[in-house]
Amino acid sequence: MQSYPLALSSAMNVTSFANDADHFIYESGVSAGDARIIVRPENGAEIILKPGQSFRIASDASRWFVKSFDGVSTIAGVIIIGSGDFVDNGIVGTVSVVDGAKIRTDAGVAFLISADCAALAANIALSQLWNPVGSGKKIILESFSLASSNTVQIGFGYSALQVATLSGVGVCKKLGGAASVMQARTENASATTGVTKMGSLVLSAAVTTMVLKEPIVINPGFGFIAWSGAVNTDIRAIYEYFEESI
Repeated sequence: MQSYPLALSSAMNVTSFANDADHFIYESGVSAGDARIIVRPENGAEIILKPGQSFRIASDASRWFVKSFDGVSTIAGVIIIGSGDFVDNGIVGTVSVVDGAKIRTDAGVAFLISADCAALAANIALSQLWNPVGSGKKIILESFSLASSNTVQIGFGYSALQVATLSGVGVCKKLGGAASVMQARTENASATTGVTKMGSLVLSAAVTTMVLKEPIVINPGFGFIAWSGAVNTDIRAIYEYFEESI
């Protein structure tokens, strides 16, 4: 069995791998679009694979041709080609977090975004990571960091209401990669409206980071939001996330 890195771009119609083998495994793959691939063994028929799927042919092929299913998606992943059986002795449910994170970053689907809201008298500060309606993607929020210049309780939760001011969009963690369609939004308001609270933290003029054991999934038309628990208090926030196509 031989492992190969898989890197398909929108400008690449097809790539090939030379290996006398009868077994093809699509071990992992991530994409901002469609992660499915089309595989054709030399002198054989095409088959569509999702990440984690594999197939075997009756006799060895000397070359394997691979392309993206939709012909336009950029895909980064790992394939395994060989003869015989492939056995994974890993415990069911375990994930290669480091490798998966690296693949997502290299595929240009991992982002950082900051949403800082200054203090304003008689108002609370709101910070929101917003997924616009019609984006075609969902946000997988992995961690967030909150800070304030004051000792204050910060609430966090989600809302289907977009807050007032667009302050920026997500920056790709692959340097030079395309920006995210997800938005950082801020607002000074007299109260929170339409927010479902998930929790709160007390900050003492320092940064607090929450790394989520299970990520938060944000669909289009929803936003993750944090707010200061006292008026005339600022809030600074950084959100770390990646995108998946719906």
